Amino acid sequence: MSDKLYSLDQAHGFFAVDLNQRIWKLLEKTDRTAAEDQEMLNCAYGSLYHWQQYSKGGKINVQRGLYMIAKAYLWQGKIDLGLEYAQRTHRHTQEDSEGHTDFDFFYAEEILARAYSLAGFKQKAEEHKAKAQELLHTVLDPEDLKICKSDFESGPWK
Repeated sequence: MSDKLYSLDQAHGFFAVDLNQRIWKLLEKTDRTAAEDQEMLNCAYGSLYHWQQYSKGGKINVQRGLYMIAKAYLWQGKIDLGLEYAQRTHRHTQEDSEGHTDFDFFYAEEILARAYSLAGFKQKAEEHKAKAQELLHTVLDPEDLKICKSDFESGPWK
């Protein structure tokens, strides 16, 4: 943030985005320290909190925040917590899809498939992985599709 004064609401919006962007940078690191792993979790929870406080935050931002918490846990090998948040992400997406884009449905299936796979639930993992792959065909924007495919192919599956 610059030296400019912001309202509390504007600050919530700024930090929601800023913390989310920091998570992605940490996820890309192959040699994260324990402190950076903790920072990634702090950022994920913080981003979700700020989206929930921000007047322009919506249900879609909650879904994406839950996804990032699940992803942060899974990338750290904290499978039980990652699975819990992946299930919450999926449930939130299925129960309240208002404002969700084509790639949000893909990501809800992808994170649940990944969590089930890492937790050793092979059949459930395969079911959700197949759904995620089907949903890739519904992502219309070429840049979004490229990102979805890259995310699908990266990170832990076993």
